[in-house]
Amino acid sequence: MTVDRRVDAEGIWSWEVAVRDRRKSGENLLYHSREWHGPYPTMIDAWIIRSRYFSASNELAVRGYPWRVSIECLECQVAGEQSKEHFVRGTIRVRWRGR
Repeated sequence: MTVDRRVDAEGIWSWEVAVRDRRKSGENLLYHSREWHGPYPTMIDAWIIRSRYFSASNELAVRGYPWRVSIECLECQVAGEQSKEHFVRGTIRVRWRGR
């Protein structure tokens, strides 16, 4: 499991949680499908939190394995105009457990 920090061209940070089996394809096993494209609850972006596109707390199954991953954005606060949203405070908590 990894939590990867991403920085866009504007210098705005976001994170993505991933579970990968490096012996296989290396794809993110938190995605429910190999064909998935677009935003997903593994992505912790300020615009997603502000717009409530996904809940600030999610629990996802690890495809093909008997595990679940919990992703929470605790007390996250967002500032900035639309398309320039950014986090000003908060904590990201990621946990895993067996099903």
